[in-house]
Amino acid sequence: FTAGDIADTGQGMNPLFIEWMQQVRGKKIKAGYAPFSISPGDIHGFPSNYQPDHAPLIAAKLHNYEMMDDGRTPEEGNVICNNVSSGRLAIDGLFYGFRRMSQLEAPGKTGTGVLDPLAWGGLRDALEQNDLKGVNAPVTDGGGFGLTAEGLEESISFIEQAGDHPLFAYTIVPSNPSGERTPNEKLLELALKCYEKRVSLVIDVFYLAISPEGLGNSPIPYLRQNLPPEAWANVVIIEGDTKAVGFPRTSSVMMSVDPRGPALRVDGKTITKNNFLADQFQRRKAAVNSYPDPTSALGSFALHTYQNRIHEAMGPRYAMHESSRGLFRERVAQIVPVVGDNTLYSAVALVDENGDSLVKDRDGRPVTDTETVGKRLLLDYQLAIAPMALFRDGAPGTLVRATAATTTENVQRFIGILERLRSS
Repeated sequence: FTAGDIADTGQGMNPLFIEWMQQVRGKKIKAGYAPFSISPGDIHGFPSNYQPDHAPLIAAKLHNYEMMDDGRTPEEGNVICNNVSSGRLAIDGLFYGFRRMSQLEAPGKTGTGVLDPLAWGGLRDALEQNDLKGVNAPVTDGGGFGLTAEGLEESISFIEQAGDHPLFAYTIVPSNPSGERTPNEKLLELALKCYEKRVSLVIDVFYLAISPEGLGNSPIPYLRQNLPPEAWANVVIIEGDTKAVGFPRTSSVMMSVDPRGPALRVDGKTITKNNFLADQFQRRKAAVNSYPDPTSALGSFALHTYQNRIHEAMGPRYAMHESSRGLFRERVAQIVPVVGDNTLYSAVALVDENGDSLVKDRDGRPVTDTETVGKRLLLDYQLAIAPMALFRDGAPGTLVRATAATTTENVQRFIGILERLRSS
C-alpha cells in the first residue's frame, strides 16, 4: 500500500499535456522569457543563473484560481502570489510570518492557530518549529471533521482562557485526512467569524484540483464575490501542485492585499496583516533560498494554462485514481463506515455495525488502542496504517486514513483484508 502520493497510481501524465508543456516553453522563450530555456551545459538542464521569481507562473496561478478578474495584473487586482519550491516550505514561511505577527500583537503570549477537528499532522511540526501552538477545533453539528464558525468561537475562548493569543484559523479543503469537503457556504460563515474575531483565515487547497469537481466549484471565487473586501483581505490561500500531478514541486501563498483589510502597527506605521504576512514570507523565502527552479516553474505554468484543465492534464493518472476512488465508494463503504470522498483520502472506521472493533488480539478480543491496532494489522495482514491519532490526539485506534491514490489492485487487496477482518 502507499502513503497517498498520486504517482503511486503507477500512471504517467497525459501525453498531450507533455506536448503542451514543450509548446509553452517555446512560446515563452520566443517572447523573451529566458529562464525557460534549455541549457545543455548546465547540470540540471536549465539556466543556472539566479531567478528569484517567475512572473508568468504568478499570473497563471492567480487567474486559474480566480484570485482576480481576467485581463488584470496582480497590481491592479491588489493580490499577491508568492511561490516556493515545496508545500512544507510554503507552510513554514506562512507560520514564520504569523510568529512575527504574534510578537507584535501580544508580546509574551504564545500565538495559537485553530485547526480542523482532524488536521494533517505536519501542521503541528511546522507550528512547533515556529514557536507557535495549535488546537484542534471541536466537532460541531453538521460540520463533519471540518472547522466551522461555531468551532472557531469555542476554540478562541479555550485559547484565551489558557493565556495564549488566538492568531489564525487553518482549514484544509478538501480535508487531509478525512477527505470531506466543507461547503462554500460554511466557509463563508467561517471567514466572516474570523474577521469578526480578528484572526486570519488560512484555506489550504492542496487537494482541491484533484477533487471530483476540481476547480469548478472552488471556494476562492465564491468567497471573493461574497465577502466584503475587508474580510476577503483577511483570507490567505495556500496551494501546491504536488497532490495533483506529483510534480512540479511548486507551492504558493495567495492573498488579497486590499488596503481595507485588517491592519497592525509595525515600527510606528500601519500595514495590513496580509501585506505583513507577504513581506515576512518573502524574507523567509530569501533566507532559505526556496525559489522554484525553472523546470518546476515551467511545469506548473503549463499545468495552470492547459486549456483542458488539470484533470485532463493528469490523464491516465487521474483515471486510475478515479477508478480506485470508485472502488472505495462501491465496495469499501459496503463493508465498513467511510467518511469523505473528495480527495486522495477518506476516513475509515474498522468497526462492525455495533461499533465494535474488527481488529482482534491473539485471543480474539477486540482491540481499540492505536498501538495494538497497528501492530495486529501489520503482523496479521501485512497492512501498515495511518491512524487518525496522527491527526488528532485521542482519536480511537480503529479510525484510520485510507488513500485512493493507488492502483485498483491495491484497493482490491484492501477490500480482501476488510472481508477477512469481518469474517474473523
